[in-house]
Amino acid sequence: MKKVFAMVVTLLFGVLLAPSALAADPPAPAPVAAENRPGWSICEELPEGDDYDQLRAAAGCGDRNTVDQRVGGAISVVIWAVAVVAVMMIIYGGMQYVLSSGDAGKTKKARDTILYAVIGLVVALMAQALVYFVFSAIWSS
Repeated sequence: MKKVFAMVVTLLFGVLLAPSALAADPPAPAPVAAENRPGWSICEELPEGDDYDQLRAAAGCGDRNTVDQRVGGAISVVIWAVAVVAVMMIIYGGMQYVLSSGDAGKTKKARDTILYAVIGLVVALMAQALVYFVFSAIWSS
């Protein structure tokens, strides 16, 4: 049983983490150091406009790491971690249900695990929506 659980957890982590690792954006090119060209800054050379916002952010121009971005990012990471744990618990509850062999106590425990994991997943998704709504309402004005 422990070997099966270990294999399922390993496979689950591989399935969950591999796409995010493979789909990651390549790192942005490092901006030319200003000390190599006295009096020159790439931020001054880039034109204004929406077309250049991503390039300006990659070059480190402007206030890229504001407090709201850091707090919002930290909250999002915690909420997504809770969601991942909830999905893992749903899978674990499903395994318990399948392996309960008709035992009423084990079946109830498995159902409760799945129920509480689904409730946790719903709460995590609602919290993510709430955080997005609050930050967009506060920081857009």
